[in-house]
Amino acid sequence: MFDMGTAWLIQNRVLLPGATILQRLIIEIRERVSNQLWKRLAFLPTQEQKRALEELLVVPQDQRNSQFDRFRKGPFNISGPSFVETVERYSNLRAYGLQNLDFSSIPAARFKSIARQAGILSQWQISRMSDEKRIGILVAFVKAFEIIALDDALDVLDLLITDIAGKARCYLARKSVCAP
Repeated sequence: MFDMGTAWLIQNRVLLPGATILQRLIIEIRERVSNQLWKRLAFLPTQEQKRALEELLVVPQDQRNSQFDRFRKGPFNISGPSFVETVERYSNLRAYGLQNLDFSSIPAARFKSIARQAGILSQWQISRMSDEKRIGILVAFVKAFEIIALDDALDVLDLLITDIAGKARCYLARKSVCAP
């Protein structure tokens, strides 16, 4: 934007505004657009959903991590219990009911960027954000990680079935060798 703005000013022989003023104007415009995006994201969930999203950042007394941190972590190994955990993770994220919200007014690339940012930030950084930004980033996090959790569950199931089928083939191969 800055390059296009300076090119236009030079082409039309405009001396003012200078580079710093033009840069400041672009920053203000980008910030205004960003704030509008946060407002749109924060407006999507109901009050009940917002309260539930805020609960993600709370660390229970008897635990070391918040629900937010637990949702970020995928499966560690391929096993039956791991598959059950991934399905529970998906079910818990789906329970927020964000799949029914209309995200058509949010640019997809910007939404992915916000969700990626949410996955990197700590719960403490998010909890210090303004209300609209905090709700917006939590909405993007839950919506994106719901899809990621489903992918993780399907991957674990696929690898689990592949492992079981491989062991069954090996067992049957050994059995047929031993057969008279």
